[in-house]
Amino acid sequence: MGGSSRRRPAALALLLLFLSATMALAAPLDAIYPASGSGDVPRGRLTLIWEEYPDMTYRLRFGESAGQMNPVTLSDSSLPMADVVVETSRTYYWQACAVSGDEEIACKVHSFSTAAIEAAQLERVYPTGADAEEVPFGRVTLHWRADREGLLFDVYLGENAVTMERQAQNLSLSLFDVSLESSKKYFWQIRARDGEGNVTISPIWTFRTAYDDSIGGGCSLAGAGGALFLLPLACLLMRR
Repeated sequence: MGGSSRRRPAALALLLLFLSATMALAAPLDAIYPASGSGDVPRGRLTLIWEEYPDMTYRLRFGESAGQMNPVTLSDSSLPMADVVVETSRTYYWQACAVSGDEEIACKVHSFSTAAIEAAQLERVYPTGADAEEVPFGRVTLHWRADREGLLFDVYLGENAVTMERQAQNLSLSLFDVSLESSKKYFWQIRARDGEGNVTISPIWTFRTAYDDSIGGGCSLAGAGGALFLLPLACLLMRR
């Protein structure tokens, strides 16, 4: 009888130890990186890291909705980490589970947000649009500047801000030649696109081309005498 009484505390201690271990094992896997709820995570390839349970394998789900996460194929299911690719300005959800046999335990859903990409800054170089600027007519090189590399540019030009037409697209250099007429006001705009398809549109810039003073052709009424009726024809021939 006494021996039975002595065994009860020992059995109870073992039971409590087993329950404690089971409860610890069932505790949800915490996120290590990115921390759950974090923001401004850089875009691109990202390594998710979660809490480790010894002698366990893992399963991972990932997606842009907590209710529609997809399984991720792990290169090594015994490691508490996995690579995923994330885009800018998104919120992602992920769930890492420890696997015991075929049973998933210690699962917990985490989330993080990626940083928003800053729009590229576009600045005109030439023409500057200054009132005193003399932009020649004929062939002129439009020149602009961007604050980052790797952009592709589309060029729009016209005599009206509404009816500008695309003159070039997918330019890797920030300059382009156009043909301009004399004494005209022109409107132009640059649209820049990065490798992810993000588009930045510049303001609509304007400039005026110089007046062609050779149109007068040196014609003069002096000495025309009675042949004034021939003057328009003579001026036309001289302009040619």
